[in-house]
Amino acid sequence: MYVYIRNGQMCELTDSRYFSANYAIVVALLGVYSLITNPLLLVALGFLIGGFLAISRFGASLRAGTR
Repeated sequence: MYVYIRNGQMCELTDSRYFSANYAIVVALLGVYSLITNPLLLVALGFLIGGFLAISRFGASLRAGTR
């Protein structure tokens, strides 16, 4: 926790780790809402996940700089 002085009194600022679960829930809900309201994001997310899977599958056999 962080301490600061205001008007001659010491006050504590709450650490963001205390609220991290709340932040995660809000971000997850906003993500679900955006996916529901914009179906094209599902297509983009599919391409993103597919790209990651392809890189992880074929990336081991392909090395940069080798012939």
